[in-house]
Amino acid sequence: MSRRRPLPVSPRRRSIRILTEGTKTEPDYTKHWYRQSRTGISASIEGVGADPRTLVDRGIEELRTSKNEERRGRGRAYSSVWVMFDHDEHPDVADQVVRAQQAGLRVAFSNPCVELWFLLHF
Repeated sequence: MSRRRPLPVSPRRRSIRILTEGTKTEPDYTKHWYRQSRTGISASIEGVGADPRTLVDRGIEELRTSKNEERRGRGRAYSSVWVMFDHDEHPDVADQVVRAQQAGLRVAFSNPCVELWFLLHF
């Protein structure tokens, strides 16, 4: 009787989903930082081009769908789902931040705008 060595168990790679308000600037910024530090992380980044309320609605739906698909044996749920938006002139930003957090979403919020992050990093 031969003994088999157990197969090595690799740690589960974290997978994150990032939905951004803008369609160009925020996705490009996020993809840049992902490329710099992607060790152990898989990221799916999409520029939705929507107001914060719509973005949070979409994030909640993606989180729910991801968990349902995992329960059905159709892949793994995202480790986390992020929504990324600016303050701009949106009237109910604070409400959307709270709503997102209560639903289990992570929030990347910039005030006044993401372009300020460029200045801070570079």
